[in-house]
Amino acid sequence: MGRAPARFLWERNGYDWSRPGVVIGTVIDSNALLPGTTFELRASPREGGSTVEMALDRRLRPGGWGRIGYGLNRIAGERAFASMLRTAQKGVEAASAGPPGGTLGLSIYSRSASGRTRGG
Repeated sequence: MGRAPARFLWERNGYDWSRPGVVIGTVIDSNALLPGTTFELRASPREGGSTVEMALDRRLRPGGWGRIGYGLNRIAGERAFASMLRTAQKGVEAASAGPPGGTLGLSIYSRSASGRTRGG
């Protein structure tokens, strides 16, 4: 799927960086997500690298692009979010003073409006 859906599904977020190791993004506006929808990234050190957890509360609009976003999330959401985190890791490694290395453990949790949780 790559970047193709990003041409059509968009979101504008506000970010909270107030807690060390945690970033919370809150949707301000989107054509697919409801305002107030959030994601949270938590990073913690581990031997030889870092562990990054992504917690998602993706509340989609009831029609139009929201329905398309729902389908895409059900089909490939977990893989797509993991891919985005790995791409971010490569960017951090490229920008750091040290050589690439270490490992990145990924956990992705999503919470739907129904309260169901899915992990990866």
